[in-house]
Amino acid sequence: METRQFLEQGMGKIVGDGRLTMFWTQKWLDGKKLEEHVIQALPEEHATKRVRDYWSLVTGWDWRVLRQFLSSDILNRIASFELVQEDHEDQVTWVADKRGQFTIASAIRVIQCSSPMAETRWRTIWKLRLPHRIKFFLWLFSHQRLLTNCERVRRHIHSHSQCDICHEGEEALDHTFRTCPNARSTWYSMGSEGTRCIEKDASVHDWFQYNLNGHHRDAGWPEKFAIILWYIWKWRCKACFDNNADVPGDRGAFLVARIHDIRTAMEQGVYELTDTSTNLHMTWIKWTPPSAGWKVLNIDGAVMDTQGRVGAGGVIRDEAAKWIVGFSEYLGACSVLKAEVRALLRGLKIAQELGVTKLWIYTDSSTLISMITNPSTWKTEVSPLIHQCVQLLVWPGWETQVSHCFREINQVADKLAKLGLNMSLGVSIYREPPLEVQGALHDDSRGVLWPRMLKH
Repeated sequence: METRQFLEQGMGKIVGDGRLTMFWTQKWLDGKKLEEHVIQALPEEHATKRVRDYWSLVTGWDWRVLRQFLSSDILNRIASFELVQEDHEDQVTWVADKRGQFTIASAIRVIQCSSPMAETRWRTIWKLRLPHRIKFFLWLFSHQRLLTNCERVRRHIHSHSQCDICHEGEEALDHTFRTCPNARSTWYSMGSEGTRCIEKDASVHDWFQYNLNGHHRDAGWPEKFAIILWYIWKWRCKACFDNNADVPGDRGAFLVARIHDIRTAMEQGVYELTDTSTNLHMTWIKWTPPSAGWKVLNIDGAVMDTQGRVGAGGVIRDEAAKWIVGFSEYLGACSVLKAEVRALLRGLKIAQELGVTKLWIYTDSSTLISMITNPSTWKTEVSPLIHQCVQLLVWPGWETQVSHCFREINQVADKLAKLGLNMSLGVSIYREPPLEVQGALHDDSRGVLWPRMLKH
């Protein structure tokens, strides 16, 4: 009986049409039971609802109902799911392993009450280009081991849990790093980037993981975020135990300088390990229209810096490079890979509706190409979507080809995907090219050449 309970902890669902998965009580979203993340009590009539009960083929998710019970972070994650229209049953998966496969090692982690995400969190921290002392600090943060006053009281080594700086609340992690006026002044000193960071509506641990996951336009934000956290903690300790010694007056300027110094030092270390013997040569590439009778679909996904908003976009053109139709879509919060898959699915559906009989698809995602050609590489989070894409690609009513392209010649799709970042939920169809893409569209039609470094 105990073994069964342990196994159930590691099991979840991959949602297809959503008919067989309980919305609130089964793990179908990031290995979570949503009933444990409601922001107000869930009425009894909702407790037995299935995923499909909150979905409409016409309007999508029932946001009016869902936003009553779930935070904006979780709503954005739900937005990245699109239920399949045909009967594609939900599948059982092993959420304790990121590939969805049962392994002895992952089962042992579950039995030992180790979080299924703990290993992923540590890998995220370990991959950051930061000094080891900051990585260890992040590990302590993620495991709630930093000696805040709340933690010191829990360990019976302190007499009170009140914040010693502002005296306005208990000094837990959230207070220390987000809500204490001392912490907030540090974030505000970093300008709009820091302000957006602390205003995010999420628990402190979701907020911590979100900012370290690397889904930002600024690829260096996870390191910046970690360095700011590190100095907030250092300055807190100095204020409490060392009479504010060495705390700079202009924290923003200090942090910008330190971030630059740490980045430079880490890059120099990386460069020393780089194999400089690799031979590269420069070539010139350009967007090329398809052969006569064919249409070409370019697709892409995009992520907005620290906010984690995700968009998808694509464009269909003919052999004369003439615009046929384009689209942009806001997908909530998800991986870039899922955005690429959603862009492909949306583009295929639009092309099918237009009656296209020969379609050549271009994407700059080599991972997506691999998944289309090799089912063994399918990722758990996108497998129902990839299944739909493959079914459409082999549809007997047309001929299709899928190829990889470089980003330099995928700029129209990239700009359309970025338009989706600032949209509300849903898709926009463009019968005429929007102003934002006309420059890139003109470059493609003229055959503008772009330099590209390639290995011999």
